[in-house]
Amino acid sequence: MTVRDNPWKSISPEDYEGHMSSPAVNQLGFLSDCFRRCLQTYSPRNVAVIGCGTGNGLEHIETTCTTRTTVVDMNPAFLEVLRSRYAARISGLEIVEGDLLQCELPGEYSLIFGGLVFEFVPYKKLLRRVAEWLTVDGIFSVVLQLPNSNLPDVSDTRFERLKTLNQIVQLVDVPQFIQHCVQLQLHQIDDCVQTLNSGKSFYIGTFQKL
Repeated sequence: MTVRDNPWKSISPEDYEGHMSSPAVNQLGFLSDCFRRCLQTYSPRNVAVIGCGTGNGLEHIETTCTTRTTVVDMNPAFLEVLRSRYAARISGLEIVEGDLLQCELPGEYSLIFGGLVFEFVPYKKLLRRVAEWLTVDGIFSVVLQLPNSNLPDVSDTRFERLKTLNQIVQLVDVPQFIQHCVQLQLHQIDDCVQTLNSGKSFYIGTFQKL
């Protein structure tokens, strides 16, 4: 599938945020809180948010600590919303439009955050890129959706366009993911599972580059 054909490209910011904040999903606040905890725990100077969407969680960036923030997404409409909200507030904000498997990022990062993005890409290829983008001792934080036989991988909401993501979503096997991280010198230093009111559960893993 080419970037042009990727269903993410045809989803509007309004539909995305409506879906993610709907009671059946309720993941915007959850992901924002995951990112906030990373920032508070590790106080990174350089941050990359991969699959950033419309910028959920960027309100937690403290520019007195974090002097460079790079955000990446393939949907230009998402990035325009992000720009309008945060370009004036976050000094050192770098906005990259492109495919995570092909784009070039400016420099290395002490924290990379990827919340519910590995389910939509060949995850091993993206993990290799994450390992390359991290500084030595850098932190990689990831949120992965866990399977639930009673719930669809992409929740049903009134936002019909989001259902097109069923064409590409593929949940990640967490033990295999961790094993591949180890092969890339990414050592797991923290992990937990959180279940939302929707009934869906998520693995939250933190890794450090050796």
